[in-house]
Amino acid sequence: MDREQCLTTLADMVDDEGGLVIANDGCLARSTTPWQHIIEEVQHQFLGPIPQARAAMPTNPHELVLARSPFRDVTPIVHEFTRTWMVDRIIGYLYSTSLPLRKLLGARQPAFEREITHSLLAAEPGGQFVEPVALQVLIARRGPC
Repeated sequence: MDREQCLTTLADMVDDEGGLVIANDGCLARSTTPWQHIIEEVQHQFLGPIPQARAAMPTNPHELVLARSPFRDVTPIVHEFTRTWMVDRIIGYLYSTSLPLRKLLGARQPAFEREITHSLLAAEPGGQFVEPVALQVLIARRGPC
């Protein structure tokens, strides 16, 4: 997404006293637990090096992009908690991201699902995978020009 263009468009839609909220928790995107590393390993086994779609993710933090926008008055809030995943939810999440996983896997999709399931359950037979989450919320209001 062209974040600068999006913010410019929103500036025309939001009242002068208005603002916007950006919330991001990274949801499985940043491996911090052994079971998340297993997911990365299986994806690498099936896909090879990280596909171009992931490599092209923006490197500028949202705060930097907001600082150059009409919404430059930013209040950051971080809420930490844990989220519990089950294998079927993990697989569903992997298919819901911007990485076109189903297309990239093609006919190997059933084998991928079996390997993810087998590998995760070998690591955690109880089938519950706890993810530490840091939900970053940016409340951005119009700042002085």
